[in-house]
Amino acid sequence: MSKDDVYYGEESAVVDWEGRSLADAFADQPVVEAKIVTIDGKKAVYMELDNSYEGYNQITRFWYSVEYPILYRYEIEDGGTIIATGETTKFEINVPLDDSLFEKPEDVEFQNL
Repeated sequence: MSKDDVYYGEESAVVDWEGRSLADAFADQPVVEAKIVTIDGKKAVYMELDNSYEGYNQITRFWYSVEYPILYRYEIEDGGTIIATGETTKFEINVPLDDSLFEKPEDVEFQNL
C-alpha cells in the first residue's frame, strides 16, 4: 500500500461489526496499527495485528469497510511471506431475494444433538 492510499482526514470512523465497534471487537488483540485508508476508492479501517507465537512470526492485516460491516480484504503474512489472502470482489445491497431461499429443503432432516 502506498502513502497515497492513506486517508489523513480529521474524522473518526465508527464501524458497527456484529453489534459492536471494531475497537471493542479487537480490544483483546495485539493491534500494531489502525488507521483510515482508501481502498478501491472507498474508505476503510486498516488494522494490522501481530499474531506471532512460538516459532511463528505472523502478521494479519484487515481492511474493513467504513460504510458497511464487511471485510474488504485480509492477508496473513508469516516470516515475511504472504500465506493467505482474501478479498470481497462483489457486494450488492437491497437485492431482492426469493423467500424460498430460506426454506428448509424437503430432503433435509434436522437433528437435536
